[in-house]
This record gives sequence, structure tokens and C-alpha cells, in this order.
Amino acid sequence: MAEITANENVTLDGVFEDPENWSGPFQSPDMFEFIGKGMQSENALLFGRKTYEKFVTFWPNSDMEPFASKMNKSRRFVVSTTLEHAPWGDWDPCTVINGNVPDTIAGLKRQSSQDFVILGSGQLVRTLIGAGLLDRLDLMVHPLVLGTGKRLFDGDLNASLRLIESHAFSGGVVILGYGPATES
Repeated sequence: MAEITANENVTLDGVFEDPENWSGPFQSPDMFEFIGKGMQSENALLFGRKTYEKFVTFWPNSDMEPFASKMNKSRRFVVSTTLEHAPWGDWDPCTVINGNVPDTIAGLKRQSSQDFVILGSGQLVRTLIGAGLLDRLDLMVHPLVLGTGKRLFDGDLNASLRLIESHAFSGGVVILGYGPATES
């Protein structure tokens, strides 16, 4: 069965909105090397509509390697109740998932030989955690407090996780990898 991992940039106060506006000063070569190694596996990508709409304006024409090749050559899925088609420039289009998202994604997990990676897509991440479908949550915690902005975990989600691994980088970012809490 395939696994689903979410990779999220967050601040110390949990803001994950628009990391392109605040994450830059904390990026470091050792962090990009670590992330690049993780991108070598053959995973499918899973986005929410808002993340798809941001990414499709940049990645299909990007030469920012190794990330552009990964984004453009991987199978991509977009969860949306409003999109019927999800083109990706000159590359293969994304597959649109609508309807009952937890049931559809549970089916994909059972049928796929590829694991899935979610980038951004906070609402999708919260939905999958709530449905018990997220296998791993990697938080890239940046040493910054914004005070305002959309937080990854707002609302009534109640979930217990366990720390699997952690990595600290020279720019001050810490990646915390969590999995579902084990029952005692």
C-alpha cells in the first residue's frame, strides 16, 4: 500500500501561508541538499486546488533543479471541487480528484505502487489527518514568528502524532518528521 507524506513550511507560531515571502533568509545549502536527496524517490504529487493554482504558474517553465524535474515529470493529482481539468504547461496534466476525497484517496493508496507527497495544501493535509490517511507529516520549522497569517492547524482537528526523526540546518530551519501516534 502506498504512503502519503505531507511537507509543510511553517513558522514557530504555525503560519504556513505564502512561505515564498518569508522562508528565504533561513534557507541553506545543507537544507537544499537534504531536500534534494529526498526528492530522488519516485513519488506522485498531491495538491489542493490553491496550491495547484500557485504551482502551475511557476513549475512547468522552471529550470530550478532538481525540483523542477521532480515537479514536472511526476504524476500529479489535484483535489478540487471546482476544477474539471488541471493542465501543467507542456507536461502531462494533473489528475483531478473530486467527490468524496477521503474515500478516493484511500483507494489510491491501496492501488498505487508509488507513494504520494503533498506540498502545501493545508486543507487537504487536515482532511487526511482527520481521516487517518496521512502516514507522515514533515514540518520545516523556520525560526520566525509572524503573529498573523493562515496557520496549518486552525479549527477543530484533534490528532496525536509521534516524532519519528529531526534534522537541524545551518540556516536555523529544523525539519520535524511525525507519524501517527501508536496506540498504547
